[in-house]
Amino acid sequence: MKERIRVVIADVVGANPEEIPLDAHQEGVSGWNSIRHMNLVIALEKEFQVRFSDLQIAEMMSIALIEDTLLELGGK
Repeated sequence: MKERIRVVIADVVGANPEEIPLDAHQEGVSGWNSIRHMNLVIALEKEFQVRFSDLQIAEMMSIALIEDTLLELGGK
């Protein structure tokens, strides 16, 4: 799942997936700003067929936190 998340993040910020470490967090990824975060949320919802709450969106600031949230929601 981390690899799929990394690919989505890379696509949203315009990077190669290999440039995004598997332990990436928002502050460490160039281009992952508040506007792109919302684009990331939309892309993740589409990729994993889930819907995030406002609180979840605010908390998903790393690959690990995104993965935890997706697992809670039963993301596909």
